[in-house]
Amino acid sequence: MIENQSRPNSAPGIRPQNRNLIVQGLILAVVLGHGLCILAKREFWPWSDYPMYSGITRPVATSIRVIGLTPDGEIEISAIPYLLPMNKASLSATFAHLQHVHADLERPLRSMLKLYRNNKKSGVHAGPDLVGLKLEFREWDLDRTLSNLDAPRKRQVLCEIRDQNQAPP
Repeated sequence: MIENQSRPNSAPGIRPQNRNLIVQGLILAVVLGHGLCILAKREFWPWSDYPMYSGITRPVATSIRVIGLTPDGEIEISAIPYLLPMNKASLSATFAHLQHVHADLERPLRSMLKLYRNNKKSGVHAGPDLVGLKLEFREWDLDRTLSNLDAPRKRQVLCEIRDQNQAPP
């Protein structure tokens, strides 16, 4: 009597010949999909090449700077020591966010002028007396030699305040 024995290595479900056809069909579908997208010059998911990451962007650096207005001219105000407890990163991030949401920049700038004066009065720094502050956006083309460091391509005044008690220079 011969018993019906099944193969011990045979998995239930799809036969090996059909598995090969399915895999080859999927590969063919992917290749044909890409070919059709190329010929049509259009993007269809999942054959998209994600153009947002494939473009060449001009290498630029941007910065928002706080400029102190003195009776004799202008000086750049760094966060340390003039605006402690703020640091350069929080100062830049705060004003970048405020500019992005189109907030009124005059109020925080007045608060910074008050902070500058309080720090000077308490002996944190010995900076010059200020009659106002100016917030300036700057943009540079990146240059390995940093030869254009003092000459940004773009300078835009975002906000300027002057103390009402002081006469303009």
